[in-house]
Amino acid sequence: MLIVLEGIDGCGKTTVIEGVRKHLADLGFDALATSEFGHQHPWAKRLRQELMDNVRDPIEQYRTVLKARDEHMNGVLIPAAGLQKIVLMDRYIMSTMAYQGQSEFTPVRQIMDDHANVFNFPVADLTIVLSCTVSTAIKRQQASGKAMDAIDSAGREFFSRASEIYISSANAIARQRPNKIRIVDAEQPLDDVLHEVINAVSGLIMTRDVA
Repeated sequence: MLIVLEGIDGCGKTTVIEGVRKHLADLGFDALATSEFGHQHPWAKRLRQELMDNVRDPIEQYRTVLKARDEHMNGVLIPAAGLQKIVLMDRYIMSTMAYQGQSEFTPVRQIMDDHANVFNFPVADLTIVLSCTVSTAIKRQQASGKAMDAIDSAGREFFSRASEIYISSANAIARQRPNKIRIVDAEQPLDDVLHEVINAVSGLIMTRDVA
């Protein structure tokens, strides 16, 4: 079972994923928290550096994301599916749309078509979008002491457009497959955000036979 959390940097994905993982562990579920560029993966350091080096080359950056996606699929998602694990994933296809999709050379529609018709990446059972303002996200990043990278330095306009893509994409999915998507107001206190996300995840688990 693949559950993805999406949203701009600073919206709280990492914190919420860890809270959900702990909650599921307390209930006896074996949940795996992961991301395509997670530091624990052998390909992560090399491809993350490649991603930063290509921050001004959208086509190469998209190719780098796809390399990491393929490595992650084969190294994490497929084995986890074989073991019937619940996977909690920080970012996936919607983040590619929101970030790389801002370029005229790799537009959102192309990314959507690629993933629907060309590639064979797993489809998320549930995607949860954490929505907050760019100002809130920046304050949270500053409070956490997170070091800025080339993408973080893209500026408010970039992240505002990313936020718009997340929400418009989520609303489009909701019109066709409402059971596949949730938008959660991440301006709320963390406990309230976590409660909403846990309820959404629990609702999915209840409809599936998870070992």
